Amino acid sequence: MKVGELSDYLKQHWLTIREQLLSGTYQPQPVRRVEIPKPDGGVCESFGIPTVLDRFIQQAVRQVLQTERGKPRTFFLGKNKNIFLPPFSP
Repeated sequence: MKVGELSDYLKQHWLTIREQLLSGTYQPQPVRRVEIPKPDGGVCESFGIPTVLDRFIQQAVRQVLQTERGKPRTFFLGKNKNIFLPPFSP
């Protein structure tokens, strides 16, 4: 799924995802491994890229935790920060 498809996906599946999160049964998807070669030809670095949905959930949890510490509640998703996500309410 691409970032631009997340909104429609959440409209269809949010109630199920929310229930899984609240009940503690949500299972994140495996990360996608990406190897990025070093410019000098050295050993490749391996990064784990989470799915769009899992990254969204990570950010929502972070937002709630930061709110408890008095920090801002809103955040943006996407490389260009072009998708505004309203505050998360459990």
